[in-house]
Amino acid sequence: MVMVMRLDRREKMKKLVNILLVLAMVLGMIPTMVNAEKSYNTNDGKITINPAKENQVYKIYEVLKLESFDSDKGAKGAYAYKATEAWETFINSEEIKGTYVNVDAQGYVTWVPGKDNEAGAAEFAAKALAHAKANNIVATATKESGNSTTVEFTGLNLGYYLVDSSLGALCGLTTTAKEVTIHEKNTAGDMKKEVKIDAVNYGESNTASIGDTIEYKIEVTIGKGAETYTLTDLLDESLTLDVNSISVTAPNFTDFATVDTTATNDYTFKVVIEGSKLAEGTIVTITYKAVLNEKAEKVNNNKATLVYGNNNKIEKETKTYTYEFDLIKTDSSNVLLDGAKFKLYDAATGGNEIKVILIDEANHIYRVATKAENAAEAITVTDGKATIFGLGNGTYYLEETKQPEGYNKLASRVEVKVENADNKATTETADNVIKYVRGGVRVINYNGTVLPTTGGLGTTLFITIGSLVALMAAVVLVTNKRMANENI
Repeated sequence: MVMVMRLDRREKMKKLVNILLVLAMVLGMIPTMVNAEKSYNTNDGKITINPAKENQVYKIYEVLKLESFDSDKGAKGAYAYKATEAWETFINSEEIKGTYVNVDAQGYVTWVPGKDNEAGAAEFAAKALAHAKANNIVATATKESGNSTTVEFTGLNLGYYLVDSSLGALCGLTTTAKEVTIHEKNTAGDMKKEVKIDAVNYGESNTASIGDTIEYKIEVTIGKGAETYTLTDLLDESLTLDVNSISVTAPNFTDFATVDTTATNDYTFKVVIEGSKLAEGTIVTITYKAVLNEKAEKVNNNKATLVYGNNNKIEKETKTYTYEFDLIKTDSSNVLLDGAKFKLYDAATGGNEIKVILIDEANHIYRVATKAENAAEAITVTDGKATIFGLGNGTYYLEETKQPEGYNKLASRVEVKVENADNKATTETADNVIKYVRGGVRVINYNGTVLPTTGGLGTTLFITIGSLVALMAAVVLVTNKRMANENI
């Protein structure tokens, strides 16, 4: 009985010792675990973007988490990375694994030799950013720079971070220090949009007649960092795009852009430029043509929008003006006359007829016709006035084809100058007579010569005087012949 009790006590003591040993081992591990947590996951890491670009959005993504490192292992130390849960698919993809990083059986990540440099990091960052956007990966943190040139992200675990600015992708958080500064090396893109003014020059606006072909030019300057530049161009409905005229070129580069001419409410055509295929500072030139059509207004707009990076946007617009003038028909006393008809030409003699079509009978408004309309209407003056719309800057000529009843027809064409302004006229009534006041192009007709009534004294006198003149001429002729014969 005593021996049984002693054996039982020994067993209890043995178990107690084992428990104490296990407890000692656990307590011995706690400092190491605390230190690991303190070293890597106490959320005291910091990324500073300095200098940052003003009015940009910055996002960071934790791509790799740092499990441990030993700074005594050589100059660069030894680090144990693993992909964060959101980035495992990307790190193990065929495009990345084996090309940029190696991943062992336990999931630890190391850089492929030759890619562990700035150029390799930039390539990796661009691909990572594209993956984040395509797969809607939520950023670890987001901040806007506003008017500041410094952006700080604090409270971070140590690891490897993708930093995305509005301008393009940056990459890196050094794992040997808790505070790292990254310089914004990306640069802003730019866009210039112009319309052709004459045979050589371009500018922000021009003038055109309905039916004219208008030439446009857009220049996109590629910055550093942005993968894609998307240009959309929206023409007013008064401008008909020539889809076959679109050209996209860049010096020494090919196959860097695609063109979409499937019109939507947001754009007439779209050009997507792969910025990653182009060198910083490259100028991409886009040219195209459009025709001012029958829906022309006095101001016709063409708006281009360039979007790149994280929704950076540049908008530029050109304007094409078309003008009108009033044709005012009066007598020498400014009284308005009706019934005259005109044609419009581009030269004082000969030249090309500018055909018109009546678009507002009540207000006597004519519009320059398109080629498809093939109009052949005369400009008819009613209530002393007609308006001709749809002309660009230039000199034009009115030819009277029918004068008002009782007035002389114009012997030559009348010059009309259209110069950057509408040439309008007004009228007033005085003594129950409508008179021309100012503006417009005034064309005067003068009264014709009125012969006396047939059968009256005036007619008889006219015929008698005419007969006497003829008789006197005959006498002179006969006398001259006789004198000539006598001198022979």
